[in-house]
Amino acid sequence: MDNEDTAIVVAKDMILPQDEIMLTARTDIEVVNQSLALSIRATSSLVNIAENRHARRLELNTQVLDLHH
Repeated sequence: MDNEDTAIVVAKDMILPQDEIMLTARTDIEVVNQSLALSIRATSSLVNIAENRHARRLELNTQVLDLHH
């Protein structure tokens, strides 16, 4: 984002109430960086799960086709 203040507001909105206690001692920039890092890790995990499921589906489809031939 171009505007640092906007980035801080957006990142703060992504923080859950239970996270707030842990993050209160940190600066705004640290909160933004850690919040974004957590979001990236969560997104990466979901992408990995989706890719694994897709690969497994392709594998099962191949096995089914092999059984029919």
